Amino acid sequence: MRKVLIILPLMVCTYANADDCESIVALSRVVQTTTQNKGTVESNANYFCSEYSKGTSTSSDMKFGAAFKFLSASYGNSNATVTDVASKYCKSGQDSRESNDAYRQYIESIAPGAYESYQQCIKMKNDTQFNVDSVLPKEFSISIGFASSDLHTQNASLAYSTSDGVTCAWNDSKTKSTIVPSGATTFLECKRSNQTQRSYVKVIRTDTAKNPPLTLNWQAYNDQGFPVDTLSAFDNRLKNIEMEISQQQQYSVIGFMSDNCPSGWVPVPNAQGRFLRGIDSSGSTTTDPDGKRVPGSVQEDMIAKHTHTYQSGFHEGQSNNGTGADPNKKNPQLVNTDEGKSKFGELGSETRPKNMAVLFCTKIIN
Repeated sequence: MRKVLIILPLMVCTYANADDCESIVALSRVVQTTTQNKGTVESNANYFCSEYSKGTSTSSDMKFGAAFKFLSASYGNSNATVTDVASKYCKSGQDSRESNDAYRQYIESIAPGAYESYQQCIKMKNDTQFNVDSVLPKEFSISIGFASSDLHTQNASLAYSTSDGVTCAWNDSKTKSTIVPSGATTFLECKRSNQTQRSYVKVIRTDTAKNPPLTLNWQAYNDQGFPVDTLSAFDNRLKNIEMEISQQQQYSVIGFMSDNCPSGWVPVPNAQGRFLRGIDSSGSTTTDPDGKRVPGSVQEDMIAKHTHTYQSGFHEGQSNNGTGADPNKKNPQLVNTDEGKSKFGELGSETRPKNMAVLFCTKIIN
């Protein structure tokens, strides 16, 4: 007896509104999103690309509304950027239209390797209809309907072949072929022993050589029931992010509140006990008297040349030698000032702003 299992979260569902050939994408799907038809995808791509071409590429995803959300869902995560979507679905240059293969990009994103199966299904739609009913890691079922477009052809002869480890049955029959009268529907149920390996099932019309076999690629799942390709894609994306971060950190100088640099980092000798100062790439001596400096070069302490203006204690016409002279005395005396304290706090051996000690480190370049 034919069974349709509904088990979550392992099942990758197809929906009642999925149009025939779109439903076969479910077998290869790695993104948990409803498979949409070609018209819906192209409509959203056209609107998005039209807005993108207006120079709004730097705008937030909110600018593109539902079209961006729809297209970015094919990535299987919420990290897709406006540029990511544009590079996949839009033509290059200033063209405001979607690319010619927008739907292929969509199918291949949510179900790698499924576009050829989709195309073959379209070619056979004149008289043969395919609809995947349910997909589980170890079993799936597909209904195949036949409606003759030729008065001389009253029946369709169907057969299947599979990869190793997969077994199928026509309406619970163990034979590999079946006859479908015009206007009728038959069901093919397939099972496999190992869900961790990618499999396939081929369905062919044996009564005509007009169409090649329809190949259904069956996604591999891990022991927890998640598509292996999805995990692989996430793993590759994570590695790419880690690589980007690592490249960005090379040649950077970062302060750590620690006595030692973390693994993969080394101290910056020239930065020990010093503040960091940005390089003036213009070479102007207005902001830095040394102009455009070499990265890692250091500058020693310096106080800019300046003048203090004060009121002298001497009367005009007097001739007295020495500094700090008292105008009421004939012999001026030297006066020692206390420079150890001020109303702002302690005075010391250097001029500095308020600060916190950190260890400056840089990434090891591999």
